[in-house]
Amino acid sequence: MWEPSMPKCVLDTSICVDLWNAGILELTLRLPFEFYLPDVIAEECQEPAGAELIALGVTRVTLEGEHIEFIITLRNNYPKCSVGDLFALTYARVHTQILLTGDGKLRTAALAEGVEVHGIIWLLEALIAGKILSPIDAADSLEKMRAKGSWLPKKECDEFIRRCRE
Repeated sequence: MWEPSMPKCVLDTSICVDLWNAGILELTLRLPFEFYLPDVIAEECQEPAGAELIALGVTRVTLEGEHIEFIITLRNNYPKCSVGDLFALTYARVHTQILLTGDGKLRTAALAEGVEVHGIIWLLEALIAGKILSPIDAADSLEKMRAKGSWLPKKECDEFIRRCRE
């Protein structure tokens, strides 16, 4: 559930792509949150381009050298997570921020590392609560993400869409 008391969020690639595919990236950035994007992800993002995310107000961040060793440890513990994912996880952990991801493997790693993690439904709930999106528009956005091939959990998505359309 969305809580306005936790506004600092680190984005991973999957959440950026889902928001972009649904056409609600700019609307999401209207939330009263601070959004951060590790430089490694900014470099790898194609659609949306990392430079575009930065231009829209997302803060590009870099990890300090001493955190690279921790990323290596994470890489050994979670070999199925991408390097960019591990940078996002490490930044969220070091700075006690929320990690926003649609990646199940990264979510599992974040929970194991004690990092608060949320996904697209949490963001959609925040957009509804902030009166940035109507429930119907939020449901439509989620359906657009799914139509573009997002790997979101079917049961949770179906339930969210049902609630929004009631």
